[in-house]
Amino acid sequence: MSIINALVMSDDVIVPIFMDQYSLDGLNLLLEQVGQVQEDFNQDLNFSGCLVTQYQNNDISNEGIKKLRSRGIPMFEQKIRRTEKRGARARSSKRQSCNMR
Repeated sequence: MSIINALVMSDDVIVPIFMDQYSLDGLNLLLEQVGQVQEDFNQDLNFSGCLVTQYQNNDISNEGIKKLRSRGIPMFEQKIRRTEKRGARARSSKRQSCNMR
């Protein structure tokens, strides 16, 4: 219910999305809710598009983006790249060097 309340009071919707099947399924449900809210409560609600998060330049991410665009879903050109924490990488390399001794 809180999602519908938020949509009723919103002007625009931007959906951050990770390119996996769970996110695509959730997007379908959210788009249905947006359409229902536009119909019943807020005709001015605008679906601005999806913002890809944890983007990696690989076939899976690029195919997912292409699939969404082919369905007519607006996509922002800017993507938020996936990065590893520096400390996590440093710790894992220290563990590897300790195990080699």
